[in-house]
Amino acid sequence: RIKHKQHFFRNFYIRRTLRIFPLYYFALIVFFILLSAGLTELKDPSFFTKNSIWYFLYLQNWLYAFQGWPRDPVMNHFWSLAIEEQFYLFWPLLVFFIPSRKLLIACISLIGLSILLRYATWYAGAVTNPVQFVITFCRLDGLAIGAIIAVLIRSHPIRLIAACKWLFIITIPAIIIFYLLADTIKYDNYYFQTAGFTFFDLFWGAVLISCFLPKYKLSRIFFSMKWLTWLGRYSYGIYVYHWMIYQLFWPFYRSYAGNAVIADVRYQYGFLCLVATLIISYLSYRFMESPILRLKERYH
Repeated sequence: RIKHKQHFFRNFYIRRTLRIFPLYYFALIVFFILLSAGLTELKDPSFFTKNSIWYFLYLQNWLYAFQGWPRDPVMNHFWSLAIEEQFYLFWPLLVFFIPSRKLLIACISLIGLSILLRYATWYAGAVTNPVQFVITFCRLDGLAIGAIIAVLIRSHPIRLIAACKWLFIITIPAIIIFYLLADTIKYDNYYFQTAGFTFFDLFWGAVLISCFLPKYKLSRIFFSMKWLTWLGRYSYGIYVYHWMIYQLFWPFYRSYAGNAVIADVRYQYGFLCLVATLIISYLSYRFMESPILRLKERYH
């Protein structure tokens, strides 16, 4: 129904831009100002100056795939935002041009494509850089699962409800088996890099579905808690700021701590970063994001 509204593409892209761009580019510009002023303690600042265009064009996930993770992981977390923006660049086109009945088939095809490409790149020997982890076409399954839920919750909610139980039954044992086989909680192993990511996505998809169902009271109660809904409001800011704060200020805090036990220092520093992230995210939402988000009301 939405795709038949006037200005479908304009409204979608403007609303998406208003939500994502301002905060991301604000953080990016602040980082490069600090970098150019020599106010960071990075091991290889030239990596960012040479490759800044990748970040400004939301293409850093491809940069990591081609060159590997940088020595300074200060902006590593933005690989996932890059994939999202690339996906949402083309998603409205699929919604608009593909009939609703075939949209599910398209989403299922994207899931299959992601799994196939992860296996193919792994067996082709592309394991030095985080190819399976960050390449857009290898990670479309999570976004496609979210899209399927969005479609079915409107068109076939009963089928979605029936699927929820089976998703839990299938994914929980599978994830446990993957952990046992991999013998690690890290992602960079064969089991997670091939099929594992999809099972994780399906599990969290089931969790999302359960929030809509009276049958799963625990999910609804837990995700309705005030502190979680409060965090949800500022979650984008938390995502953007948390890792940058942690990485940028760690060298200074480590020097300040002197000869203290590194593990103790990490716990203390982690708590301070958590507090700082929450405060900055709150202020960012109130004084920057919120006024901009109000503009979205003009583009329904």
